[in-house]
Amino acid sequence: DHVHEAMRCPHGNHVVQKIIDTMQHPESLQFIVDALASQALCAVQAAKHRYANRVINHLLKRCPPAQVSEIIQSLLEHASMLASHTFGHHIVRHLLEFGTMEQQYQLLRCI
Repeated sequence: DHVHEAMRCPHGNHVVQKIIDTMQHPESLQFIVDALASQALCAVQAAKHRYANRVINHLLKRCPPAQVSEIIQSLLEHASMLASHTFGHHIVRHLLEFGTMEQQYQLLRCI
């Protein structure tokens, strides 16, 4: 999949981030959401990746919680591991800061 490949590329991740930042409607980003939700643990693996975690952060900032709920749920299920990971902790911090009250509560119970 081209999205997975681009997210993990030192240069391609910037292209994906720019797409996320410039698309006017979050529903236009559904192809990226679908790519991350297409396989079990795909979002978790991306959250632990040096470059792909940046894409996840941008996606969580731009998309409404309902659109990325499947990704967020996967991340919450692995929150304790992500919290202590070199790159994954950025995602946990983002969810603590910008997540819904319910997501923040789930997160605090895990870590």
